[in-house]
Order: sequence, then structure tokens, then C-alpha cells
Amino acid sequence: METSPLHIFFRILSYRYTLYGAVGFGVGLALFMSPWSLAFPTDNVFVERATRAMSLLIACGIGGVALGYATHIRQNVKTYALASMLGGCGSIAASFFSSTFTDQYLFLAFIDFLQPALLGLSIGAALGAIQRKPAVWQLAIAGAAGFPIGAWLFMFYMHQLRESIPVTEAASSIVWLNMLGGVIVGAIGGGCLGAALNMHHDEQKLMGHQL
Repeated sequence: METSPLHIFFRILSYRYTLYGAVGFGVGLALFMSPWSLAFPTDNVFVERATRAMSLLIACGIGGVALGYATHIRQNVKTYALASMLGGCGSIAASFFSSTFTDQYLFLAFIDFLQPALLGLSIGAALGAIQRKPAVWQLAIAGAAGFPIGAWLFMFYMHQLRESIPVTEAASSIVWLNMLGGVIVGAIGGGCLGAALNMHHDEQKLMGHQL
């Protein structure tokens, strides 16, 4: 059987879970970064943070629903959605501590890279814990790697576009670029979670046939 890196890469892309995870979390985080989610009709900081937290939980739930559908088991849809939302709570809890950072560079590093890593880590751990044979570490590592890779690619893309956007269009462009960032981060992170989940299920099927 061919085991070249390119063959493995295309095989992973062909996984049903990879596609569903990429689409689900891509759509969810795009909505989370949308102007409708970012617009708050209040000056109350607590209400603003609570609204953002609920938006993130909904985004995680959408990704979990997509992965649940990929299993072709109806009851898994709700289970995976709840597990993903529970995982999202880990990132939300960490985000409250970010307000205590006094160093601007440390704060930006947290927002740009550490928070996506914590989001992927917590969602992956939650999804791994509900498997018939737990796969907490496999999915946690996949999530912790996939979401920050997506964030890094988006930041690189933004850096390339920064000087090409006219000043008069900067405000409106940034709004939609934020949504694009949500798509990139969610698609890569969700795809990595889906691929790890698919590999885990294939491994369990193989072990079942060998028994």
C-alpha cells in the first residue's frame, strides 16, 4: 500500500469526518466573527462578554453537529454538539484571564495563537472523551495543532493584504476579512479534528475485525 506523504494527505482529505468537521467549524467560526456577532447594543462589559461567549458556544455547537452527522448515527448529533460546546467553555474560561495581561504583546499572542490552541485542545478532549474507546489525547493534540495553524495562516494572509487595502475601504474590508479568518481557522481546525476522529474510528473497526 502506498504510504507517500502526498498519498496520505489526499487520503485524509477524502475522509468524511474531515470534510464535515471543516465545513461545520468553518461556518460556525465565520458566524462567530461576523459583524452581527461583533455588534453589541450595550456598553455593559459583562453583557458584551457573555454575548460573545454564547456566540462561541453556538459556533462550537455547529461544528459538533456537523461531526455528529458524519457518524450517520442520529443520537450522536446532540452528543457531539454538547461535547463541542462543553469544550468551548474551556477557551471561554481562559479568555477571561486574558483581561489581566498588562503586556500588550502577551495579550496579542494569547488572542492570536494561544486561544485557538486552547479552543482546539478543549474541544478535542471533550470529543475524545465521549468515544466508545476514549481518544482524549489524539483529538486534543489534533485540535491544539489545527486551530492555531489556521490562525497563523490567516495572520500571514492578513499581513500580505494589509498594504493593498485602500484606507477608505479598510473598515468595511476588515469586517469581512474577520469572517474569512473564522472560515480558515474553523476549516483547518475542524478538519484536523475530523481527520483524527476518522483515524480513531478506522482503528477501532480494524481492531474489531482482528478480534
